[in-house]
Amino acid sequence: EHLLEEIKSLAQWVRFECRHRLLHSDPEYEAMDRHLRGFHRARNLRMLFYAAKLAIVALKARELLEGRSYPTTRLELRQRLTDPDDVALVDLVEEWPLPRESYPGDVVDLALLLDRSTRRLGDWLETRDTRVSRRVSRVSKGPGGEVGP
Repeated sequence: EHLLEEIKSLAQWVRFECRHRLLHSDPEYEAMDRHLRGFHRARNLRMLFYAAKLAIVALKARELLEGRSYPTTRLELRQRLTDPDDVALVDLVEEWPLPRESYPGDVVDLALLLDRSTRRLGDWLETRDTRVSRRVSRVSKGPGGEVGP
């Protein structure tokens, strides 16, 4: 019943986390001890990765609000997405060990991607009726009719 408000809240939290990491990143990284600098950068990146995973949960829940079945896997969600930022977000989380190397401490690109995606999700949620359709399917079924992992 409160799915819409929960998704709005989640999207707002992810946007806050992105903006916090952008606005309050320490510009004195270069003056820090090498190990402390690495710790701060890794922590910021890890926090944004968790925020990305939560954004994907919100994108999955949006499917329910649109009256479709819940995508049980990121691949299933990716096949339904049309926005390039949302697709990039799913790809980033799916291939996390690889992108982690391509973000050598600069979290700006990741934070901006997350912010764009969740801002559009929040805008979409603002246009929705606060009532969830009664034809919402609880979970999608796998090829053999079984519920996915």
